[in-house]
Amino acid sequence: MTPYPTWLATAVLVIAAAVPSAYADDSTGPRPAAHNPHLMGDRYQQASAEVRALQLQAYNVATRRLDQLLADHQGSRQPAVVLDLDETVLDNSPYEAASVLDGFSFPKHWDEWVDAAEAPLIPGARAFLRHADARGVAIFYVSNRSAKQEAATIANLKRDGLPQVSTQSVQLKGPSKKQRRDAIAQHYDILLLVGDTLHDFDAEFAGTSLASQRAAVMRMRHAFGNRFIVLPNASYGNWTKATLHAWQPPAKPAANTAPRKQAPAPHAAN
Repeated sequence: MTPYPTWLATAVLVIAAAVPSAYADDSTGPRPAAHNPHLMGDRYQQASAEVRALQLQAYNVATRRLDQLLADHQGSRQPAVVLDLDETVLDNSPYEAASVLDGFSFPKHWDEWVDAAEAPLIPGARAFLRHADARGVAIFYVSNRSAKQEAATIANLKRDGLPQVSTQSVQLKGPSKKQRRDAIAQHYDILLLVGDTLHDFDAEFAGTSLASQRAAVMRMRHAFGNRFIVLPNASYGNWTKATLHAWQPPAKPAANTAPRKQAPAPHAAN
C-alpha cells in the first residue's frame, strides 16, 4: 500500500466501542455513583477537553482525507461516506451520565432518551457532513438503533441541521452493518467509513474476542486515518469487562534485611 503522511498515521488512535448494549447488567440493583464502573469513562467522555480534541481531530482528518480521495476519484458511481450515529454523530453522554447518577443500566430509559430527540452533535460532525454534501458526496447514517426509533432519530438529525437525512439515508438495525454497507456499495463508491466501534468498519470486528480485534487492527493498520476514521468512546464497549494485566510492584525488603548501600553523592558542578 502506498505510504501516507505521518499526520494521517497518528491522527486518530482512540478508544473504539460497540452499540449501547455493552452496558453492565443492572440485576444487582442501583449502585452509588461513586462505585459505578462507568463513572470515570463517562466523565472523560462528557467533560474532558481531550475528548473534544479527539473528536475534532477525527473530523479534521476525515475532511482532508475526503478531499484527497475526491481528487483521485474515478468512475461514474457517486462517492459516498458511511457513518455510525451514537458517539460518532450524536452524543449520548447525557443519557450515560443519568445512568451513573441514577443507578440504572442500558436499556432502561434508552427508548425515552431516543424519543426525546435531544442528543447533541459530536463536535466537528456537522461541519464535515456539510462539507461532504457540498462536494456532492452521498451520506449514509448506518446505526444499530432499533428500527422503531427511525422517526425520532431522523427528527434529532434534522433538528441539528444535518444534510441528506431521510428514510433512505438513515439505515437502522435489521440486516447486519456489513449487509447494509454492501448494499450501499452496489450503487455508490464508499470513500470513508466513520465510527466509534470497529464493527462500523469491517465485519471481522463483529462478535469476536478482544485479542482477535487487536490483531485485526494491526493487520488493517494502514486503513486507520485513511479510509477508517475512529472517534473516541470511553463509556461502553466489549472492553469494559476485560481482564487487566497489571505490573507487579517489587516486594518490600524484610525487616531484618540490611539496607541498600547508597550511591556516592554526585560531585557538585564547578
